[in-house]
Amino acid sequence: MQTELKKRVKKGNLEKRYISGFDGLRTIGVLGVVFYHLFPSIFKGGFLGVVLFFVISGYLITDLMLFEYETTKTIDLKSFYIRRFKRLYPLMITVLLLCAVYMFFFQSNMLNQMRMVTISTLFGFNNWWQIAKGGSYFAKLLAQAPFTHFYSLAIEAQFYLVLPLFISLIKPIRQKRIKIFKGFIVVSFLSALLMAVLYRSDQDPTRIYYGTDTRLFSILIGSAVAFILPSYRITHLRFSDKGKSIVNIIAVVSAIIMAVSLLFMADQSLVVYRGGMLLFTLASIVVVAISVFPQLSLNRILTNPIFAYLGTRSYGIYLWQIPLFTYYEQKIANAHSLIHVLIQLILLLLITELTYRSVEVPFRRMKWTDIKEMKESGVPVFKMISLIVAVPIAIASSIIILMSPDYSDVQNQMAQQVSKNQQQLEQAKNRTKSSTLSSAEVSKLAKTYGVDKSLIINASESKLGFVGDSMFVFESEQLTELYCSSYIEAAVGLDPQAVPGVVEQIVKDHPDITALVISAGINTDNYVPMKIEEIESVMEAAGDREVYWYNLNLTKSQFTWTDKINEELKECKKKYSNLHILDWYSTTIDKEKQYLLQDGTHANEKGFIEYNKLLLKKLK
Repeated sequence: MQTELKKRVKKGNLEKRYISGFDGLRTIGVLGVVFYHLFPSIFKGGFLGVVLFFVISGYLITDLMLFEYETTKTIDLKSFYIRRFKRLYPLMITVLLLCAVYMFFFQSNMLNQMRMVTISTLFGFNNWWQIAKGGSYFAKLLAQAPFTHFYSLAIEAQFYLVLPLFISLIKPIRQKRIKIFKGFIVVSFLSALLMAVLYRSDQDPTRIYYGTDTRLFSILIGSAVAFILPSYRITHLRFSDKGKSIVNIIAVVSAIIMAVSLLFMADQSLVVYRGGMLLFTLASIVVVAISVFPQLSLNRILTNPIFAYLGTRSYGIYLWQIPLFTYYEQKIANAHSLIHVLIQLILLLLITELTYRSVEVPFRRMKWTDIKEMKESGVPVFKMISLIVAVPIAIASSIIILMSPDYSDVQNQMAQQVSKNQQQLEQAKNRTKSSTLSSAEVSKLAKTYGVDKSLIINASESKLGFVGDSMFVFESEQLTELYCSSYIEAAVGLDPQAVPGVVEQIVKDHPDITALVISAGINTDNYVPMKIEEIESVMEAAGDREVYWYNLNLTKSQFTWTDKINEELKECKKKYSNLHILDWYSTTIDKEKQYLLQDGTHANEKGFIEYNKLLLKKLK
């Protein structure tokens, strides 16, 4: 065996060993992630494609290093890190630089924190940076949505850094394989257990989803299996017909578990974090291990021209998908219609192919001796042209990134304010409503809002029902102060689909309310903006009560459905005489810097004065 292995490999050229079935698995993983972002209501568990990537990486990287040790009795750490750098960094840097240029010219509000996005990505701690800055709803408004998926690159980079050092220190490896396998499995299950313990159904699971400690088990299980089933040892094994049948049945069962998970395991559900992701990992490693055998059916199924093409370009597809989808959604209304989805997929394949040929392949094949030869023989014309184009872009992009704004302080203040206001709203539900305002309070509020005192008295005595999203949460202090006889139901990220139900409940619980005030439409239900049917359902639930509904101005934010929802409100106004539109759009259009926060969505202090004046005057 040892002699045969030595014949098949040359030191420093180890990555030419190729397991064809892995391209098919990479294709399944990247398609799961892509369709999860395009069709989240159908591919609810598509995010698990990243788990499959982790399992493959854990197995393959460990397998390559063990193969090197088996044939050379050493691990060349320098060569390993150089190969990983050439494989991962050129395209990653290209995506960051080109996206920075695009955002500078077409979406400058998204340049926020681009400097830290880049630094954390290059140095492999992007996942922990995202956790530290907050992965909540508000972090998404002010953070770099195009690069949230870079968390997975950081987790893999941390694994790539540590594993080679570990393997190089545990010689001799052959005698310790079983012990290492058992140790890795124990640590893996501790990681999965930590994920289960930290999960809370009433909290955003971002910390668990991004954490290296809680996601390590997927990579480590892949790595553990490589110690006992290395590809260079098991590819020569032969199965009896009965053995093949048993293994094929195991493969089918595992594939079914994976398919069901990709379709139905919702990203924030309890089952994902308390065993579901672990189950998907175990099914994945079974499929990975079986696909190594070229004589088995699974390997032949996974080895086909389409899977080979997409699999070799899966890294580029993964990096480009979210930036492309994000930018497209910002500029194109109804971006999730079938025709626009097809356009996005075509664009994704085109830009992936372009950067695959111009960046990935050349850098992967490049050797340091090539640079020396270029110096001695001169640079060919086409390479000179490439340098002339690429160098200025790289310099300009770097300047843009270094000079990018940082709204982290604003972001933290927003998060703290929202948390405080949400708690106050919950406490206010149990208080007895009072319509008493002192003369001094009336005078102060009238002066603040620049209105007649009679409007303040009218507002304080009105029994209104407020139902809204983060706009109402942000201004809850002003609402409870002005409308002290009213009831407020507001929640961050309120989906339009939930609004009719909330209205029904507040009308049922508080039959004394005389009118409803609605702020809804900022958020979406699975990327589908508010539909006219939902507005009509709210109006039906309201009965004969007056309904005051704020329209939207999201034209400077990351959302594109301002016109759509505002038109729907206008259409409904023709049908319902008791529907009154509070025209926030006309009040703030072309005045966003004056009235809105940096996220281009929520009102600032001055903006909320205008926001409330719309209702105060309409109530009269």
